[in-house]
Amino acid sequence: MSYLGTQRFPYELEFPIDDSDIEDPRRYQEGGFHPIVLGDRLGPCSNGRFRVVNKLGAGGYGTVWLCQDTHHKPITVTKWRVVKVIAAEKSTPDCPDLKILDHFRHVDRSTLDAFGICLPIEHFWLTGPNGHHLALVFPWHGCTLETVSDYYSFHTALIKDMAFELAESLRFMHSQGLCHGDFRPCNVLLRLLPGADEMPESELWEVLPEPQKVRIIRICDDKVFDELPSADRPNNIPEYIVAPVELSFVSGLYTRHPVLIDLGVSFPSQQPPQEGTTGIPISFAAPESVFRTLDNTCRPLLGPASDIWSLACTLAHLRVSCNPFQSDDANLSSVARSWEETLSPLPEPYRSKYREIKNIETPLDEVWGDKPVSQLDPVVDPKAVYEGRAERRLGRCGTRNWFKERMMRVRRLEIFPEVASKMLEEEEEADSKMKEMLPFDEDMEVVDIYEQGMQVKMKKEEIELFWDLLEGCWRWKPEERVSVEEMVRHPWFEGRQPRMIPKPGPWRIVVRVLWSFRDCIRTFASGWFDGGRVEDWSLTVTKLPPNVVTAYKTIGKFFFALFGSLTPSALRKKLIWRPKTFPSISPPGTPRQAPADSTDWETW
Repeated sequence: MSYLGTQRFPYELEFPIDDSDIEDPRRYQEGGFHPIVLGDRLGPCSNGRFRVVNKLGAGGYGTVWLCQDTHHKPITVTKWRVVKVIAAEKSTPDCPDLKILDHFRHVDRSTLDAFGICLPIEHFWLTGPNGHHLALVFPWHGCTLETVSDYYSFHTALIKDMAFELAESLRFMHSQGLCHGDFRPCNVLLRLLPGADEMPESELWEVLPEPQKVRIIRICDDKVFDELPSADRPNNIPEYIVAPVELSFVSGLYTRHPVLIDLGVSFPSQQPPQEGTTGIPISFAAPESVFRTLDNTCRPLLGPASDIWSLACTLAHLRVSCNPFQSDDANLSSVARSWEETLSPLPEPYRSKYREIKNIETPLDEVWGDKPVSQLDPVVDPKAVYEGRAERRLGRCGTRNWFKERMMRVRRLEIFPEVASKMLEEEEEADSKMKEMLPFDEDMEVVDIYEQGMQVKMKKEEIELFWDLLEGCWRWKPEERVSVEEMVRHPWFEGRQPRMIPKPGPWRIVVRVLWSFRDCIRTFASGWFDGGRVEDWSLTVTKLPPNVVTAYKTIGKFFFALFGSLTPSALRKKLIWRPKTFPSISPPGTPRQAPADSTDWETW
């Protein structure tokens, strides 16, 4: 029985933890999270390959843990991995996390790494009291992009390097016919230095905070689980919940290179979601995504242009520590007000939809094309109020635009000026290897920004260039926005050159086609194929002509009758070329499911 939104759950946290992503105990019930405590062994086998040592995060889809890979070879080296255990109701054989792996099967791992795309190294399944859970194994990366600007906005070149690499990551995804769907700072992590994932455990605890445990209590008698008899302890709830930790900047283990994560809601550019939205927060979502959320019959569709809008919001957060459309009470009215303050009054077709939702009468003459945007009344505030604020901004700082005024303000960073100067001096004197590191100093501390923080201010020339970049991404009509190819060549990036996207080798194309055969036949064999699902996802994303897709589906049974003895594992070993070691990092391959009695797993 689900207690979410129905009746009071019989267990709760012993004490709350402020400003933490700790999960609600109600998540631990049938179809929900898998109960995990420190020291548990995770894996498809009884001995458990991954030993849990700390918690890195939790969200709506599952929990994320830092684990030691006990099967790593050589066994004398400690290997740290990140294991994400997904809620049972979200764990299905055709879930998005596995589909995204199918999409990138033909892409070499070194290419994904070069463009900052983080995919699981391997995966396995867990069976627990709350159901069957998919577990994804990732490399260990650091903190999200959310707090970087609060420390490093004094380092303009560093911020532009990060912003350019983010645009390159999205450019690569779009070149593969895929949209991210949830591009925002919390889905961007910073890489760690090579070798950080092999440090001894004694050194790990010197840079990582100790795990904080919050015990679970039974509400009826306020008893913690330790005090309950074994027979009264529910097996589907952990004895305690661990608060997530984050590796500090002062650890000296960070590089300046971001990686893009959480591709579970990604979708093919030519096959956007038919219902609902990708789940991106309203403050980072494009208008077509926002109104699509509220009414699925709205005509605009999601696509690459929606990612461009979200990328611009992320770059604004990175450079200015401010997404202009984000507020404490992010709802339709507050976001629409921010849109209009930053851009212009809401045009059609969003205008009519907003007024319909808010029960505001829409004059017949206010339609797209018959009246310039500059003459439209705002849909949130009266026009007199809207114009009054704009005129005051014009008199105060010379612009009517709210976000340009924000860029002109003096900001205080959570770092001391002398520390910032010292980091810049050391970076100038460092060798090329050291310049890959994120600048840091042992004196870096979170200071009271109202009293001691370092003051920074953007130059007027950069404000104009940066606004020109953002304005091209924040156009109301998706077809009028710039492409990511145009973005990476914008003058604000100061001549940083986009990299060539390598084409897949012939053998990888062959394997992609063979796996498309396999996916197609699996639909017939499972018995759920129907005429309404003519274009299977794995075939559509390859952009094959419809007649070729039809031919695949026609001859598929004959193909597997001939080659049925070749298991997917054997097929991969025969046809996949294994690349050599790339920059001292052995590129792992796309994961496939390991047998339940396996003592080690294969990657390819």
